[in-house]
Amino acid sequence: VTLGFPGSFDARAVIDAIERYGITMMFAVPAIVRAILDEHERGDGDLSSWVRPLVGGDAMTADLADTMRRVGLSPIHVWGMTETSGAGTVATPDCGAPTGSLGVPFPYVDLRVMATDEREADTDQMGEIWVRGPGVVSGEDWLRTGDLASRDENGWLHLVGRAHRMINTAGELVAPPTVERALRSMDGVSDALVVGLPDERWGQIVAALIVASPQGRAQASSMTNNWMHEPSNVPLTARQHKRLPRSPPTAGRASTHVHFTASAARRRGIRDDTPPTLGAAQ
Repeated sequence: VTLGFPGSFDARAVIDAIERYGITMMFAVPAIVRAILDEHERGDGDLSSWVRPLVGGDAMTADLADTMRRVGLSPIHVWGMTETSGAGTVATPDCGAPTGSLGVPFPYVDLRVMATDEREADTDQMGEIWVRGPGVVSGEDWLRTGDLASRDENGWLHLVGRAHRMINTAGELVAPPTVERALRSMDGVSDALVVGLPDERWGQIVAALIVASPQGRAQASSMTNNWMHEPSNVPLTARQHKRLPRSPPTAGRASTHVHFTASAARRRGIRDDTPPTLGAAQ
């Protein structure tokens, strides 16, 4: 058994280590997997030994799963947290779960999706994940995880996002990860971060930081202007940036502690290549 303990994350170094040591299993959040695949596309490398790529920490999108499969990787989607002593659910490549699903709980994990009135959520209804079991810190008591999910008609779990990140705009709840995935699926957008901004009229508005791909910066600018001027029931503001702020401890996860200026909150479609400032970690 060979265990690798890398320092700061470097996609090329990870690819070289997988090839050199024949690494078979490694966990990574989706942002890190994307960085590895992007670097692999630029400089190649042998990833064939990585037969158990565990992906978690955020929802795995269909395009990410498809990209992994194109290079011969079979993603294993897991969900869990420190308080569950590791993974609590799993979707293996051959289990039949829809792409991006969290799969089902492990046999030793009791899991429910609970609506706001503390009843089990209906099919396709969003609710909070509650878990209990021998590996959960709460033991026999239910642990409210703060993660939001839904269950489809076949019982597969689908992650929505973190409860504290939900945006309440005019009474309508908007899940930032859903908007982020939609933005990243657009041509010319390589990354996106969505947060809620205070607004006197709406309570909160949906704000997006957009990173355009090198070949799509002009197109992304045009899209931003179109979003801001077309009629919509959802109040939006957007800014372009060269890169997103990253939290050093997570090595790849975009920080949600982002400060927009007051003028940016009032205006629509501001373009600014200066990286946004980070707030203090909560």
